[in-house]
Amino acid sequence: YWSEDLAGNQSLHSFLWNYAQAVLADQPAGYWRLGDLAYPVAKDSSATPHPGTYVGLHPDSLQPYVNQPGAIAGDPDRAALFFNYNNNKYSPPGSSTWVDIPDNSTQQTNALTLECWFTMSSGGSPQTYSALMEKTSTNTFDGYGIFEYSGNIYFYVNNLNIRISGVPYPAVNTYHHLVATYDRQQMRLYFDGALASSMAYTAAVNAGPGSLKIGKGWVPLGWAGDI
Repeated sequence: YWSEDLAGNQSLHSFLWNYAQAVLADQPAGYWRLGDLAYPVAKDSSATPHPGTYVGLHPDSLQPYVNQPGAIAGDPDRAALFFNYNNNKYSPPGSSTWVDIPDNSTQQTNALTLECWFTMSSGGSPQTYSALMEKTSTNTFDGYGIFEYSGNIYFYVNNLNIRISGVPYPAVNTYHHLVATYDRQQMRLYFDGALASSMAYTAAVNAGPGSLKIGKGWVPLGWAGDI
């Protein structure tokens, strides 16, 4: 920013906006920045942390690439790059890795906000129904999540068929900001700061006992891109 003293001398100053402090000021139930430099723990920076674990579809699944460039210029936080690949030791050969956070009381809620920065990799589209984040124990007949289907990104609550979209596949290898909210009045999905879709809905959340997953949903393969 520019400043000018009483004598009319101008000078240029810069500062780093601390994004993490802005998020933590909202007292989130969980804040997994995915800036981890080592496995297997995905740190939770919230006031009552519930750390996650980097896990794979198979015991020898490759871990995501950590310490990748983050979304916000000047912010010291990094990101994790998730990917799908073939491991011909298994049938079907597809394999992937994600972050798994065991079920806890903070995930059992009737008002929720899911937020993330993400990219889609240029290597191809994610598997149908793969998710940026999702909590379900019965193949999306409970819980909530943000998932991909047929060229669009959706937000659902309680059942895959109770969903909103409005977000087509964005440009690949480019960070985008996504926020999904539910307050027992409206489901809303925001993309890059603008409301993309909303729908009236008032039912209580049936969260179920399943774990919260980042980078994967109920289908075998997960997200392909940075989170």
